[in-house]
Amino acid sequence: MVHVVCPCICSCICFVPIPAIHSLHTWPRWWIIRLVLANAMATKQFGAALDAALQLRQPRALRKVVEALEETQAGDAKLRAAVGALDEEGLLHCLQCARTWNTTAAHSLTAHRMLHAVLRSRSAEAVAALPAAKELLEALLPYSQRHFERLDRLLLSSHFVTYTLTAMRMLLPPGDAAAAADGAAEQLHTHHRTRAV
Repeated sequence: MVHVVCPCICSCICFVPIPAIHSLHTWPRWWIIRLVLANAMATKQFGAALDAALQLRQPRALRKVVEALEETQAGDAKLRAAVGALDEEGLLHCLQCARTWNTTAAHSLTAHRMLHAVLRSRSAEAVAALPAAKELLEALLPYSQRHFERLDRLLLSSHFVTYTLTAMRMLLPPGDAAAAADGAAEQLHTHHRTRAV
């Protein structure tokens, strides 16, 4: 018996008899791609996982890989490189996935990362020339607007909480108020520094 990571992306370990491993050529192609995807995700080889997820053409598998990619320059570069190598059908699949993911607030960030990768890897003319691209991009607008409005409300609420905490510090005794004011100034400086990035 040999263990391989389960292809259902749940990261469990499955035991496969050794003769079954040797007869991989008789397995369906999609099953082998799922095995490659699961093993690449388990070993954090996100480039191979992204390629396998794009070959599967399954939105959930692709979303899991995009979410697992670190939100750094390197992670975004890997995503852009993989999307840039796609043909028209693959680009349409990425746009369809972004449209689907954007309908929920939980996956809207992932949808916008994918949309950013598509728009940064191809020119606007190339994206506009795709069949059905106009409809896909127009479908993104209403949900994106709702997400941005929700984020604006959250930002305003966070400013209100900061104001309330600052006002409450005035009720502290003079020695404690100075220490609390120094902590609040550092917290506000950190908040503005993270927003600038």
